[in-house]
Amino acid sequence: MAKEFTIVYQVDSLNKNQKAVAYCNFEDDKEKIKKYLSKAERQFGEIDSNIIKYISKQKINLHLLDGLSNDSVKELSKYLYHYVYAVCLDNNGNEEVLFISAFKDKAIKHKNTIKNSKIRINDREYNNPNYYVKELRLII
Repeated sequence: MAKEFTIVYQVDSLNKNQKAVAYCNFEDDKEKIKKYLSKAERQFGEIDSNIIKYISKQKINLHLLDGLSNDSVKELSKYLYHYVYAVCLDNNGNEEVLFISAFKDKAIKHKNTIKNSKIRINDREYNNPNYYVKELRLII
């Protein structure tokens, strides 16, 4: 079972790179979205706000535990997860979040099930450095 959240990206306007920095429970109200994005700007304290912008463009489900009933998900969703673990893909400086989980081991297991997360060199298997797990902070 899962609950839907929005990923907040930090975009560098000089080189157009983006990276995931936080997640939040956005609603479709534009004023609340602006409020959350300004909170992100204050929390991450960038030097020049003309260079660094914060955007929200991706909604993703937070996977709690497999096999939970809807009632259990509602009960667990009452509690805040201040940090979650995201499986990310790096596409030449542009980060894309593929999966988020409240538990690090579940995120690592999901990363290992992705087909391209392993590369084969000389009959040995290695982790692909473009796939990784990182921690995202909650914006309240």
